Amino acid sequence: MRTSSLAMDAQKCRRMQDIRPKCGGKTLHYAHEDVDRLLVQTFNEILKVEESAVRVSTKDFISANEIHTMEAIGTNAHKSMSEVAAALRITVSTLTTSINRLVLKGMVVRSRSEEDRRVVCLSLTDKARIIVRAHQRFHREMVKAAVDGLSDQEIEILKHTLGNIRQFFADRL
Repeated sequence: MRTSSLAMDAQKCRRMQDIRPKCGGKTLHYAHEDVDRLLVQTFNEILKVEESAVRVSTKDFISANEIHTMEAIGTNAHKSMSEVAAALRITVSTLTTSINRLVLKGMVVRSRSEEDRRVVCLSLTDKARIIVRAHQRFHREMVKAAVDGLSDQEIEILKHTLGNIRQFFADRL
């Protein structure tokens, strides 16, 4: 009597579980699940906290993407649409959609370059500058909380690990 392929696959999986390397008392598989869950939860919670912190300080809803767009424009400079799009690694047409919303919210001023009227320059309003500074303060507090209590060696391991994660995403852009 032949064993079904489904039953054979189940047997193979059980055998693989028996030989899977151990990692701190857990199988490597479960350690990977824990890391995946922590990465996803951390990313989602960072976005929520960034958005809610801005909402508390301004009473406006500004998305995390809009905050990062304002940060790319900068608090002390006029930047072209192309410069901001390049900094965010998005197309100018994608940036245009975000800038249109930010102009309507009173966060960004759009103007033409005096040297080349074809170039659209962006600058932040005073209200947006306050939001960007609050966002930068949030990031400083987040980093401080992440490294407080860690040894120099643990900080180096954390930096290396975060660098690996960043590179994973950079390779997919």
